[in-house]
Amino acid sequence: MSEFVDKSVLITGASRGIGRQLALDFGGDRANVCVNYAHSDVEAQRVVSEIESSGGKAILCKADIADSKQVNDMVDAAIKAFGRIDILVNNAGGVLGQVGRPLEEISEDDWNSIYEVN
Repeated sequence: MSEFVDKSVLITGASRGIGRQLALDFGGDRANVCVNYAHSDVEAQRVVSEIESSGGKAILCKADIADSKQVNDMVDAAIKAFGRIDILVNNAGGVLGQVGRPLEEISEDDWNSIYEVN
């Protein structure tokens, strides 16, 4: 039996990439998974559906992690659904399409946004 059975996991940025795979892995190990996402509604719902079809439990937690109110609401939703959060995976991160741009071309607002997410 997995050590994650009935543990509650909140994963930020769980609709794609590494976060998606972590959500599927935890769900496959019968953890309760809060699938956080900010923009990818369809992809996030697919993750939840895959977890549920494998016998796991999952909920959608749409929240911009740069917004503290949305983060608090997300945490409240996870606790309401699963009773607690045992594991937090801070996976979300962003570069706002800045990769490859010269440093001097990145605006202060963009830097602030990158900082808030990361």
